[in-house]
Amino acid sequence: MPRSQYTCRWLDCDQLFGNPELLFDHLCDEHIGRKSSNNLCLVCCWNNCGTKAAKRDHLTSHLKVHLPLKRKQ
Repeated sequence: MPRSQYTCRWLDCDQLFGNPELLFDHLCDEHIGRKSSNNLCLVCCWNNCGTKAAKRDHLTSHLKVHLPLKRKQ
């Protein structure tokens, strides 16, 4: 049975989401950010993970190890 709530475990965040895809979008928009918005973060702060990435795409890909996302077919 799927969970009904997914909690953001990023440093100082505990927002709840109805599905893992919404949580992933939140992580990418609010915590990873973008260089163009001057808020880019390249360190994973999910439960003190600490993984560092050279590029945004690398970190957004890494986030998937923390989330139960369905693979696209």
